[in-house]
Amino acid sequence: MLLSLAPIILLVALLSASVALFGSDASYGPNQVALIIASAATMLVGWRRGMSWQAIQDGMVSAITVSIMPMMILLSSAH
Repeated sequence: MLLSLAPIILLVALLSASVALFGSDASYGPNQVALIIASAATMLVGWRRGMSWQAIQDGMVSAITVSIMPMMILLSSAH
């Protein structure tokens, strides 16, 4: 249970550090780096818990499939 919370805690810490260090410029790159690092940590937790790479990929595809339409709606309404 605690291991599965590690990527979330890492993400919150990295995003907080990003905003503290870069202020309003954090959205230009440091936040994306924090997301990539947290995603890599999530992958490592999955591997440690015995998930195969194929299962991790299937989860990524499933999450993208579910979220792509809401993202398109948000992007189309942001003028």
